[in-house]
Amino acid sequence: MAGKKTKICVICKEKFSPEKDWKTCSFKCSKELRKLTHRKKNRRYHLKFRNEIFKLLGDRCLKCGFSDKRALQIDHLNGGGYRQRIGKNPITVYKYILQHPKEFQILCANCNQIKRVENLEFANKYKIPWQEQ
Repeated sequence: MAGKKTKICVICKEKFSPEKDWKTCSFKCSKELRKLTHRKKNRRYHLKFRNEIFKLLGDRCLKCGFSDKRALQIDHLNGGGYRQRIGKNPITVYKYILQHPKEFQILCANCNQIKRVENLEFANKYKIPWQEQ
């Protein structure tokens, strides 16, 4: 008598007997697998646009020359990035950057923060401790 073939669920690692060519043991695990797969595809899509922007604007900080992409940020030359991004899909923002590259620059996280402080780009939202009252 042939026994049922058992598999190991790719999510919870439990053994199960699939009725078909399933990878998961339950609806809950199947839902989790779809989420993980979607996140991977979404992340690759974001990185594709981000890399295109780096090719267009450069892959180094404009001020100090830092080149580790994990710490590089896309900066609005005239500030106001939050107002442009609010309520929009990140891909829409990336496409806008690719269409209007002269409005943006690449800065490392440190240089971008220094620029924000020097230009008082967030002065209305936060109290700056070293400013005189």
